[in-house]
Amino acid sequence: MDSLKIENVKVRFDRANLLERIANRIRRSLELPEILSATAAEVQSFLGTDRVKIYKFHSDGSGEVIAESINGNRLPSLLGLHFPADDIPPHARELFAQVQVRSIVDLDSGQLGQSPRREAVSAQLLPDEIRFRAIDPCHAEYLTALGVKASLVVPIFHGAEFWGLLVSHHSESRSVTENELQGVQMVADQLGVAIAQSTLLARARAKAQREAAVNRVAAALNSQPAIELQTALAESVAALDAAGGRLCIFATPFISDSSKVTNLVPYSDNSNRELTVYTCGSGPKMGISAKYPQVEQYSVWHEYFKSGEQQVWAIPDLYQISSLRSLQPAFRSTKIRSILIVPLRTRQQIFGYLTIFREEFDTETLWARQFDSDARLAQSRISFEAWKESKTAQIREWKAEEIELLQIFCSKFSNAINHYKLDRKIEELNTNLENQVQKRTAQLQQLTQQQRVLFEVVAKMRKSLDLNKIFSTMSQEVRRALNADRVGVYRFDPASEFNEGEFVAEDVLPDFLSAMAVKVNDRCFGENYANLYSQGRVHSMSDIKQAGLQDCYEQLLEQFQVKASLVAPVMKGKDLWGLLCVHQCSAPRNWESSEIKFATQISAQLSIALEQADLLAQTQQQAVELQRAAEQERILFEVVAKIRQSLDLDTIFSTTTTELRRILKADRVGIYRFDASLNCNEGEFITEDVLPGFYSAMDVKVRDNFFSENYAQKYSQGQIQVLQDVENAGLSDCHVALLAQFQIRAQVIMPLMNGSELWGLLCVHQCGSSRNWNSSEIQFATQVATQLSVALEQADLLAKTRQQTIDLQWASEQQRILFEVVAKIRESLDINAIFKTATQEVCQCMQVDRIAVYQFNPDWSGHYVAEFVKDGWIKLVGEGISTVWQDTYLQENRGGRYVNNETLAVDDIYQVCHSECVVGILEQFQVKAYAIAPIFVGQELWGLLTAYQHSGTRCWESSEVNFLAQIANQLGVAIQQADLLAQTRRQAEQIAQSLKDLQHTQAQLIQTEKMSGLGQLVAGIAHEINNPVNFIYGNLNHASEYTASLLSLLKLYQQQYPDYSPEIEKLIEDIDLEFLLEDLPKLLSSMKVGADRIRQIVLSLRNFSRLDESQMKAVDIHEGIDSTLLILQHRLKSNADSANIVLVKEYGILPLVECYAGQLNQVFMNVIGNAIDALESHKLLAGQSVAPQIKISTAVGQLNGTIPSAVIRISDNGTGISESMRKRIFDPFFTTKPVGKGTGLGLSISYQIVVEKHGGGLKCNSELGKGTEFAIEIPLRQQL
Repeated sequence: MDSLKIENVKVRFDRANLLERIANRIRRSLELPEILSATAAEVQSFLGTDRVKIYKFHSDGSGEVIAESINGNRLPSLLGLHFPADDIPPHARELFAQVQVRSIVDLDSGQLGQSPRREAVSAQLLPDEIRFRAIDPCHAEYLTALGVKASLVVPIFHGAEFWGLLVSHHSESRSVTENELQGVQMVADQLGVAIAQSTLLARARAKAQREAAVNRVAAALNSQPAIELQTALAESVAALDAAGGRLCIFATPFISDSSKVTNLVPYSDNSNRELTVYTCGSGPKMGISAKYPQVEQYSVWHEYFKSGEQQVWAIPDLYQISSLRSLQPAFRSTKIRSILIVPLRTRQQIFGYLTIFREEFDTETLWARQFDSDARLAQSRISFEAWKESKTAQIREWKAEEIELLQIFCSKFSNAINHYKLDRKIEELNTNLENQVQKRTAQLQQLTQQQRVLFEVVAKMRKSLDLNKIFSTMSQEVRRALNADRVGVYRFDPASEFNEGEFVAEDVLPDFLSAMAVKVNDRCFGENYANLYSQGRVHSMSDIKQAGLQDCYEQLLEQFQVKASLVAPVMKGKDLWGLLCVHQCSAPRNWESSEIKFATQISAQLSIALEQADLLAQTQQQAVELQRAAEQERILFEVVAKIRQSLDLDTIFSTTTTELRRILKADRVGIYRFDASLNCNEGEFITEDVLPGFYSAMDVKVRDNFFSENYAQKYSQGQIQVLQDVENAGLSDCHVALLAQFQIRAQVIMPLMNGSELWGLLCVHQCGSSRNWNSSEIQFATQVATQLSVALEQADLLAKTRQQTIDLQWASEQQRILFEVVAKIRESLDINAIFKTATQEVCQCMQVDRIAVYQFNPDWSGHYVAEFVKDGWIKLVGEGISTVWQDTYLQENRGGRYVNNETLAVDDIYQVCHSECVVGILEQFQVKAYAIAPIFVGQELWGLLTAYQHSGTRCWESSEVNFLAQIANQLGVAIQQADLLAQTRRQAEQIAQSLKDLQHTQAQLIQTEKMSGLGQLVAGIAHEINNPVNFIYGNLNHASEYTASLLSLLKLYQQQYPDYSPEIEKLIEDIDLEFLLEDLPKLLSSMKVGADRIRQIVLSLRNFSRLDESQMKAVDIHEGIDSTLLILQHRLKSNADSANIVLVKEYGILPLVECYAGQLNQVFMNVIGNAIDALESHKLLAGQSVAPQIKISTAVGQLNGTIPSAVIRISDNGTGISESMRKRIFDPFFTTKPVGKGTGLGLSISYQIVVEKHGGGLKCNSELGKGTEFAIEIPLRQQL
């Protein structure tokens, strides 16, 4: 277990190090290829596999291995190879994209493991669990062809885009652990961050490159003294990575919205040519037979741009445009296929075209094997040898950013060319003035001053786009140049239809009144003059008194002391914005044409300044709107992040209202929740953020009796209410009064939905004044409301999930308790232990105050037999507790409803129809609520399982009552099994005792028969031997006498006849007569001793068997011992396996003892035989040199201290017996001898003979290593 923990810690440590190294690589390097290569190497090192690759998808579904790390050469490199789109089946691609499934393959096991990371519907993250199924044969064959036996595939996402795959391949079978899966998933997440970072960097670089290109083009166009159009064109072509470009400038512009081109003339190659063309790189080559020598002279371009709606024409393939058919021959000799053209405009006129050309190109793609899309449907891929696919004449679509960049270039070209033309005109004028200096010195000086002023005004405009500063500077310079009394810039009020306005800048001599801050109202101007000025009219009056003006207009001029005036229109685009007014106040004045022209030029420059300022304002406004949109996106992202991080609605609502009010600069943002029980007619604000100084809407009940009828359905369908001004919105009086209660002047209301139900409203209030809500604000607030609706759904889902979890936990706990009760029943059928476990577990699980088991008596009264009760409540079961529950209903109805196996649950004892006596009993035992389930044993009602709530009333869930019934059923089974077990145990005990008695009787019978057979054998042998021995013994005396007589006769014969014949002499010598005469008496004496010994043995055998002594009689104990020793004499002597056993007899003086002599001899035989066995085994095991010894002693003693007895002690000096074996030494069939050496019945029978037959005692005293002693004690007289 410790090693497993250490391994897990090591894996987590390696995974953390891996992520840290990859994160450091991402921070150190901004180049995505370096990051991907390093990541592949790190993952390969982390997993220890043969190949790790990073696979990127292309827009057509195919993919390319863009990074790879290989361990050795066990698998080939796939770096740079492309794979067709159908190598990844649509269903697999869908799993990757929708649930971010991770794929694990082990070919040896034939298993494909899939681990989805997100839930398909809710997109919630799932735990890292791998589910396995059999791998598809085609998939297995595909991997086999790659040489892969194990793979791991993890999808890589760039935001919500399925960007590519992180793949690990191994040439051998390999399993993937959850830790490794988590580590690789974290790496894939880090790659998503790196890809996002690289994408942002690429966009920033591209933007910087575009801005640099724009700056280079602008620098070339703004160069002095000559505009560098060729350089600017080359920069434009290079910036767009094009093959060539053309800049065509017409000498005479034409109106872009005219229906026909009337002022285009053929190109002529002379000094007065009608158009100028600049070229760079590749371009069309007009043939000799072409109608026009330049492509821009053809009307197809004007037809396309004449409406004014088209700003650019992006042509991916010119050969696919039917209207260009007449121009296509000019491009045949080139590789040009794509055209991007924009018109050069000034006001409503087109004065040229800027055209960019892009050539077709060839591609080479390195595929992983040549393939055929149709053939692939019939057979799987069996080879991945690289195959190069070449495609020719390919085109590339124009990108939006390229089109936008060319439009910027076009704007730069247009402005620069216009300025250049204006400068050229100025130069021409200066040249003419120099030629006429003699004739018109004064005019020339004035004109020069005017041109200087004009140049300074233009320079000021170029340096600054501050209109106030430009107007002020221009007024001063023009007044001095024209030597006028007042020069002012007058601006119309757009809402007055050119009838009202005011001077926004002026320069006036001190002697005259200022026109600033004076509202001018001319009711006739809009109708009579506005259209003329819009068409470019410049009006000069030498004397207002002689101009025939209407009285009102003359009076207006006199108000400003005007005597003569020069007025030029100031245009803003196509609209009349104001007037440039030059006043002579001191006297009338004749205006020179040069002065009128100068004023016209100045007004034109002011128009340009207005356009530039308007463009700047639009740009700044766009920047502000983009900044605001970015801030809105950030706030929206924070709201979404807050929803993802926390489903605490209060936190989400509070954060959202604060941020939304701040970004919208509103006075109050609140979240209003409907009271669901009142059908959307009443509710209250639950969260708000309000500026100080305005009322809080919190804690105010809002009731609108008409809301449900008039608005609820519309809001449920997604309608948004936008009110710019509450008082002018056409609302009912009661509605206006309701809004006034909260100081609301303008508002935006969005619905908050919880699923398909209208939950509440997101309210944005402007309290200080009315407000025009723009579309971006409304859209942003709507997005926030949508996210809040998502949060509501998620919170509701979380609440349901939590409740389901609680229900599942409760069900799991019920099953656990039920399982434990069943397990307890299986482990032990001790019914009290089962009751104890069941009541305790059920009480804790159901969180009740008491669980009790009630048992019926035969008369249907009853008593509690078990309970578990919490502290503080009286006990119904225990020592010295006798609880009587007198329920007459159950007795009278013999169990009542419970006989039908019905349960009962009472939430409040006072809310049901209980009789007063029942309520009294329940109150006596402090019961407020209860639930009861019957306990059946078989088909009979045994008792009740009760759950009591003492602390208060309780609403019982059906699952709780069902659980109680299940426990009751199990308790019934347990009781039935316990009864059956008790009965079975009784029967088993009876059978075991009978078997024991039978075995004991059988063993005694066998031993008795054995001893009886032995006795009969011994008696038979003794009887058969006794007769011939007695015959021999009886005749030995006669033989001795006869031999003595014969020897006496022989001696007498020798004396009488000393001389022998040779034959006799020889015979005497041969038989050694002297020895015979000496030895024969000894031989007869020995024969007598032997016969006597045989007689003694026979007597001992007869004494041991005592077949004729089956009745109890007084015998000599010593004779029995000696007879036994005589029989066992051969085992006491030494042999090859054991030494001679020393026998020590210490007989005391014993009287005759009343006993069953034969049975007692059997006891001696068993005890002495066991002693011999012990000594023989001791000698064999220990190899000791101490002589084995058996000691037999007898003495008179007192049995139990009162009864005179004979005590026989038989001991040995063997190994002894252990305490555990000593306690079992007299058990039937217990033996310490090897299998086949003993039956285990000898000492058991001996014990019965001594103790049961003779009323004596048999004890075993033993000590390991010192020997064993058996003490036999027999009463001298048997008690009747």
